[in-house]
Amino acid sequence: MVKASMRLTQAAPAAYPLSVPHIGAGDESITAAAARLGKPLDRQHETLLRFANGWESAFLSGNLLSAEELGQGLLWAEAEQSLDAFYDEGDSAGWPARDELVPIHVSPYDTDVMALWMGGPVTENGHPVVYFSGEPIDLWPNVCEWWLAMLVLQEKTLEHVTKLGGQTTAP
Repeated sequence: MVKASMRLTQAAPAAYPLSVPHIGAGDESITAAAARLGKPLDRQHETLLRFANGWESAFLSGNLLSAEELGQGLLWAEAEQSLDAFYDEGDSAGWPARDELVPIHVSPYDTDVMALWMGGPVTENGHPVVYFSGEPIDLWPNVCEWWLAMLVLQEKTLEHVTKLGGQTTAP
């Protein structure tokens, strides 16, 4: 993901400024995050946090929340507010239970939220990730599959930007 992000920055620096993940979380940060959430972290998510403890502008228009941001802080509060609004305003029949969602990727620019569905089926030691943009619009079986899908998205974005000669919109 770091390489894909760097290639995007090189192709279109104005649209995709350089961003890198934070140094991985340690045991103390992981333990504190789980205590704030009142439950253990998803195992795949914990592994990701140990490699990248947060990442501003990781992909799309959002940030990968750090262990320190889980359960607290401005982005967490915005994610919770967005999810609450989606559930209050939408027909949430068939959606995951609201209290089973843990935001992990949040946009500081819009209301998009990607959240772990902690009550969902476990696949390869990981819970599903749900992408909300007003309503659930995508679902991956676990953090690893979600991360791979975001990498593919980064590569497709790079391909598109490259075809446009570094511009982010058609002339």
